[in-house]
Amino acid sequence: MSLVFSSIDPPVGGSRLDQATNTDLREAYDFAGHLLYAAEDHLRTILMIIRSGTIPSYAPYTLLRPAAEAEVRARHLLDLGISETDRLGRGLNERWDNLIEQRKAGVDAEAIRSRVRHLERRAKANGVAVKLSKPKAGKSRVLVGFGENLDSDLELFKLHLRAGSTAFRFLSAHVHSKPWVQLPKSHARPGRTTSMSSISTEINLVVFASVLDSVLKLHDENVGFLFVLAGYPLRVWNDFKARSIPFLEQPA
Repeated sequence: MSLVFSSIDPPVGGSRLDQATNTDLREAYDFAGHLLYAAEDHLRTILMIIRSGTIPSYAPYTLLRPAAEAEVRARHLLDLGISETDRLGRGLNERWDNLIEQRKAGVDAEAIRSRVRHLERRAKANGVAVKLSKPKAGKSRVLVGFGENLDSDLELFKLHLRAGSTAFRFLSAHVHSKPWVQLPKSHARPGRTTSMSSISTEINLVVFASVLDSVLKLHDENVGFLFVLAGYPLRVWNDFKARSIPFLEQPA
């Protein structure tokens, strides 16, 4: 990602990223950059584990879950098929979601409300709809999103990752150490006594490789999208990979 950031700074004049930068409307791009860096940080850690020669039972999935979440959120922000107004709305939703998490962590409520009001003013000034909940008897309408509703992680997995909802449930279960995924009954074998069973905790490399592959492909596509939005044809990224992969595959 360090290479990518240095390659697109500055972006091509007149590109979407360039226009967003010049008008100070680049929330979505800045969040996407952070998300891609965070995802790569986790993915590189998985690579280090694989290169060590000993692969743990559960930890690789725990690393893959935040990488996958970062990638689907980045894809939502870097979507090539939306307008820049819609992209700004999605960037504002990321900022709002960040404030929601701070509120849950105990940050001063009035400070949070002040920042939300700032986001609402920014949205209105730039043609992004401030969406409120439907009217209900005896209840005030509340913010539900900028331009569109704030999507949950599950919804973003469904939209942007192969086997999205299944991958989300599977990876989340590993993060929370749920026995149904880490100790499935289908893998149980008779134990030494009739009342007990034994289960191998060895990681299933075929399953892990399949999930990892889907996240890596999304990461690769996201980087390509970022280049396109910065004004470069996708072949720039593809050509770079074609030149670099033989070098990267050489043993240290």
